[in-house]
Amino acid sequence: MKDSNTPSFAQQFDAFFDRHRQAFFMLIMALASLMSIVMFDAKVSLSGDDCDYILAADDFWHHFIFPSHHGSLYPIVLSPFVGLFGYKLVLLKFLSVIFTVGSFWFFYKAFERRIPSAVLIPAMLLAAVCSYIFFYAGYTYSEPLFMLLQSVYLYFFSRYFWLKDGIPNYTLRNDWKKYLTLGALTLAMGMTREIGFCVIGVLILY
Repeated sequence: MKDSNTPSFAQQFDAFFDRHRQAFFMLIMALASLMSIVMFDAKVSLSGDDCDYILAADDFWHHFIFPSHHGSLYPIVLSPFVGLFGYKLVLLKFLSVIFTVGSFWFFYKAFERRIPSAVLIPAMLLAAVCSYIFFYAGYTYSEPLFMLLQSVYLYFFSRYFWLKDGIPNYTLRNDWKKYLTLGALTLAMGMTREIGFCVIGVLILY
């Protein structure tokens, strides 16, 4: 008869990933960085969207024309780099690499010790070798910035609003900075891609 105190296979599986989570985290970040380099493409895409973002960034920096095409925030983020360095395509694309790899860091930290390591780590290892994700790391599209903002939002929410002992008893008067930061992140997500505003509904349901 099996001892009731003997851990199940699922528990042992989770314990293995939990014991080595720091090593796996470094592996995930290394794979994400490697995939970003491997998938990096220094050419302009055929879709033309990346050109529109760069031109909108140039207009915002030199003529203060607010970007109205696609997500407004992404050209604004690009504008200082376009204004200071010109149309340095490799530099602008490298920002997408930073955004993409950074999103993995914040996403992992958002869910570390909050969901089982046996779920989080294998899922992130699969994501770290997913070519569909890292395709965007080599282009000046808004997706990498949106991924980063989404991950930062999850990280901030998990740290201050998703507590182990339930929903925190915050007041607007004393904790307005937390709510203001959450609102600013929501606005940033929505200004990058309009679907980002859907997080408001998710927040209300929570």
